[in-house]
Amino acid sequence: QTQGTPLDYSRLKRETEISFPTLKKLLFALEAIFIIRSVAVEGSRKGHVIFFEDQGEANWLRSLSPSLEENLIHFCFTHIRAQFEYRSGHKTEIFQYRTRGGAFIPIGFRNRDGVLGILPLEDITNLKRAIGSANSFLKTYLNSKVLILHPGADRRLLQSRLLVAPMAEFV
Repeated sequence: QTQGTPLDYSRLKRETEISFPTLKKLLFALEAIFIIRSVAVEGSRKGHVIFFEDQGEANWLRSLSPSLEENLIHFCFTHIRAQFEYRSGHKTEIFQYRTRGGAFIPIGFRNRDGVLGILPLEDITNLKRAIGSANSFLKTYLNSKVLILHPGADRRLLQSRLLVAPMAEFV
């Protein structure tokens, strides 16, 4: 249910009745066998988020259906990450960007060439909040760019380092 949101070990411990050390070992084991992927949170909020490696499995295990935006985030996580992970010669770190002020970039990639933030949106009719999040990210990471991806066909360069583009062009 909480895929892509900061992991709350206290809540997880209460709900599962499993000790912290055992929880950490179980999460490590699930990551080692490619069931989940732990992603660091950067910005003024710290911690980790968990993504399932397989979207179908994640949806099957949920008791509530994910929103379209949650599905788009996971879709981009799975498909764009593969382009970085399996490219030889480029060690790429993946992270999520969150601030206490509400700025949110769900997927970030950092390698020797720079930093790329991915912000999938269901609808781009009102981009004010997305642009605020993108500007916060761009200020934090000097050699960075942000892609706002959506299911439609609209493509616009909003700033020199901020592009709104159809998701189909990148995944």
